[in-house]
Amino acid sequence: IGGQFHAPHGAVCAALLAPVWRANWKLVHASKDDAMQDRFTSAGLILTCHRLLDGERVAAFLSDLTQRL
Repeated sequence: IGGQFHAPHGAVCAALLAPVWRANWKLVHASKDDAMQDRFTSAGLILTCHRLLDGERVAAFLSDLTQRL
């Protein structure tokens, strides 16, 4: 994407982070794969420092962070 539109790689990655997280979370959540859900929960905790956020709220956090930065 960056090469096609002359956009910085980091900015492209940041812009895609929340939508990709949201899409992956929906698939993992629907699969009922407990191990994968635990990995997403752990990653969400690392990203947000908040233990009680579900995948959708982590995506919202990432989207807000991207906008602020």
